[in-house]
Amino acid sequence: EHANSYLEKLANNHVILEREIRKKTIIDQGTQLALKNDGQVLFDQDLLDKCVGLSESPYVFCGAFDEKYLRLPEKLITSVLKEHMNYFSVFSRQTRKLLPYYIGVANYRCNNLENMVSETLNVVVGRLEDGAFYFDSDLTKSFKTLREGLKDQVFQENMGSLFDKTIRLKDFVQSIMIKVNLKSKNYFSDLDKVILIAAAENCKNDLKTGCVQEFPDEM
Repeated sequence: EHANSYLEKLANNHVILEREIRKKTIIDQGTQLALKNDGQVLFDQDLLDKCVGLSESPYVFCGAFDEKYLRLPEKLITSVLKEHMNYFSVFSRQTRKLLPYYIGVANYRCNNLENMVSETLNVVVGRLEDGAFYFDSDLTKSFKTLREGLKDQVFQENMGSLFDKTIRLKDFVQSIMIKVNLKSKNYFSDLDKVILIAAAENCKNDLKTGCVQEFPDEM
């Protein structure tokens, strides 16, 4: 066969060589599917490049999950879809809020599309259920009580724990406030001092929540 027929032969075997064509296919099809639900896709460039590289003949599909999961933090949902599934999130065109849909890219058109989408939903729901469990568990705890757990987490070798780090941060904040108030009398009120010290002491507490420990990349 002549080299001039190379691209044609690839296309006949469901392989699109040109990267930009695959990219445009994903964007165009994803945009159209989202529009059917009055939504839009904010195509994450890193994920888009990844999907373009993973697919020889991209076929884009849309899945839907139960609206009850929208009570979870948006960042948790969008990151679960991206990091665990390589899926794009769909947002409302009017409110810009997250919608209960996701856009995925298959390597080729599946013979049983309905079954394939259903199977992807099972995995998505499984991860969202995990997120809901840890999120609900975290809400039962006082945020301040999580600070004690920092004592067991090493900050850096020879530099103590994360708890020790918050003590150093609190001392640093206090010293800054004292110096500023000496130059600009009463720049920091008593209430300011209480708020800033509390912020310094508790700024690492989130690291001991279930959501952050279970989904470190997402949160």
